Amino acid sequence: MITILLSKLPTIALLLIGAICVAVGDYFAKSWSVEQRDILYYIAFASYALSPLFYLPTLLKESLIVTTIIWSILIILVSITLGAIVFHETLSPLKWSGVILGLVALVILSLAE
Repeated sequence: MITILLSKLPTIALLLIGAICVAVGDYFAKSWSVEQRDILYYIAFASYALSPLFYLPTLLKESLIVTTIIWSILIILVSITLGAIVFHETLSPLKWSGVILGLVALVILSLAE
């Protein structure tokens, strides 16, 4: 039943909601790594567990390749934004080059289909 309802949402909306679940999970996982409070661990785990509920219905509409590439780009952008803005993490120029090359590679793969 839930799958039928979710499959009516646009693919990009499902992927964005799933990415938000991962972002919430990342936030609580990083917070747990700093504070090591059990509740943060369980919230992170629950948030990560929700993301497939939104990702899997995208496979009813799009190919695995397309959804995985979009999913990967969203997760990379969400993780970098969260790390930089909330946790004040930085990347060296070499690591930024790797991120950019990875994103370019994902875009090329999506165009090549």
